[in-house]
Amino acid sequence: MAAAMKAGTIRAYGLSNETAYGLCEFARVARENDLPLPAATQNGYNLLSRLFDGDPAEASFRLGIPLFAYSPLAMGLLTGKYAGGARPAPARMVRLAPFGERYMRPRCLEAMAAYLQVAKRHGLSPTALALGFVKSRFFTASTIVGATTVSQLEESARAFETVLSPEVLAELDAVNQAWPSPSAQ
Repeated sequence: MAAAMKAGTIRAYGLSNETAYGLCEFARVARENDLPLPAATQNGYNLLSRLFDGDPAEASFRLGIPLFAYSPLAMGLLTGKYAGGARPAPARMVRLAPFGERYMRPRCLEAMAAYLQVAKRHGLSPTALALGFVKSRFFTASTIVGATTVSQLEESARAFETVLSPEVLAELDAVNQAWPSPSAQ
């Protein structure tokens, strides 16, 4: 990576799906060999998968290797389009059902329903709630959305303007207490 950066082939490099230990080891080896640190780590992060909140968040912050969160809408589940058992035909969870199985577990669906209620109580779209949450984390430098249509991309762009109040964030934490990272279980 250092050679590619020196040659101008790349400006920076990043990691993907790293643990706290992996971030620390990568940084240690880079420093010991006078090599550049990765610019970021790309991990899945959303209201249904908050595993980055613990040790990875601390390592990310202390090492200066921020998160690029992917799947912030949990393959569309957090938009509300699957509420009540709906399965819209062109949707990703229908087309790629086995890939999204982790989000269709009963605990995820229960947590999703609770998050949708938080959005409704505060007059927010489910997309704005989910993306506003990911954006609010101190360790998130960027968010990778997976829009299927132009209108979804436009909605996500508008949602990034959302700043969640302390009250909303507290309600999101309460839901997480009841259903902690259900997609990981």
